[in-house]
Amino acid sequence: MTLQKTASAGVAPSNNTFNTDAEPRLTMITIDDAMALVRSEISKENPYEPDLVLEILESETLEKEWGWIFFYESADYIRIEDEKYAIAGNAPFIVNKTSGELVVTGTAWLIEKYIEDYETRLLSGA
Repeated sequence: MTLQKTASAGVAPSNNTFNTDAEPRLTMITIDDAMALVRSEISKENPYEPDLVLEILESETLEKEWGWIFFYESADYIRIEDEKYAIAGNAPFIVNKTSGELVVTGTAWLIEKYIEDYETRLLSGA
C-alpha cells in the first residue's frame, strides 16, 4: 500500500511534490490554507458526474502535530442525509503543515493505517 502525493502549497520541494515558488517558504501553512488545498482537489470536475459537488466534513478533520487529515462527502449527502447521495471511494487527504504536501490516502485500509504509514515515512525522511 502506498500513499499518493499530489501537490505542494508552493513550499520547499520534497520527493514527488511540486514547488511553484523560486524560494522555499519558511512558515507553516494554516488549517485554512490546508482546507483550500483540499477544496481545490475535490472541486475538480468529474467527467462521470459533472454535477457532483463535494464538501469537506470539517467536524471530522483530524489534527496531528505534522498536519491534518481531511474527509469529504457529497454536498447532497451532507444536506439531505440520504444514503443514495453518499459517495464511495472518497479517500481522505493528508496535508502536511510544514511542507504543504497534499497526499491522497486510500480506502482499502482504515485511516489509521494510512496515518501510520505517513508518519513512518516522515520519520524515515523519505
